[in-house]
Formats: sequence, C-alpha cells, structure tokens
Amino acid sequence: MPGLLQLLTDKQLPTAHESDSAPEEAKIWFPSCLTAVEWDHVCTEGLYGMEIHLRQACCYDALQGLCHTLCVKTQMLLFKHANIRGQRDSGRSQDIIDGIHEHAKGWAECYQQNRAALLTLLGPGNWEKELQPLRNVDV
Repeated sequence: MPGLLQLLTDKQLPTAHESDSAPEEAKIWFPSCLTAVEWDHVCTEGLYGMEIHLRQACCYDALQGLCHTLCVKTQMLLFKHANIRGQRDSGRSQDIIDGIHEHAKGWAECYQQNRAALLTLLGPGNWEKELQPLRNVDV
C-alpha cells in the first residue's frame, strides 16, 4: 500500500524494516486493519475488492477444512467405540482424537478471523446469510 509507511510513521508505529523480529513474524497490513478514513489515503484502487475476495475464499476454505476434520473425528470416534478395548489402547486413541479436535479448533479460529475481517470490510448485509457466525467455538 503506497501510503502505509507514511501512516505508520505518523502514528509512531514500528515499520517492518525497523523491527528486529523475523520476517515471518512481521505484521501484514490489509485494508481491514485500517479505518474507513485511512482506506482512501493508503489503499490503491482495487485493493479493497481484492481483500474481500481473499477473505471470502479463506472463509470457504476454513469451512471445508472444518467439515472434513469433523468428519474424520466422527469416524475415529465410531472406530474407537467399535474396536478399541483396554485402558492403554483407549488412551492412545483418545490422544489422537484430541489432536484432531485441536485441528478443528484451528479451522474454526481461521474462519472466525476471516469472517470478522469481512464484517469490517463489508458491514452487515446479505453475505451473512451464507457465512454465518459459528455457534459453538469449542467445536
């Protein structure tokens, strides 16, 4: 974004080249990170729309990943109840199921972050009928 460096120096925020952290830890600035007034000064034409498409795609990817992970968890639970006997084997399979559950929680968090960014960009509207908030965060 062309005006981002000026905005960061005006607000006295650290820029990427000033921070000592690793590049993979640097903050990525999207239009959803800015206020509506700052969008006009910082963003180039079309960047706003690109982030909307990116966030929508990320939401759909996260929902697909969450659905797949929950199906795997369901199958693992059915297999465990049908075939696993004994404390040792049951504990081991429960550890695997718990790992799958954590993976599902990661997909849910990813969806929620991208949906929140969409809400910032688009505001309330018809898109919320399809990309609804998750009812149970603990999955």
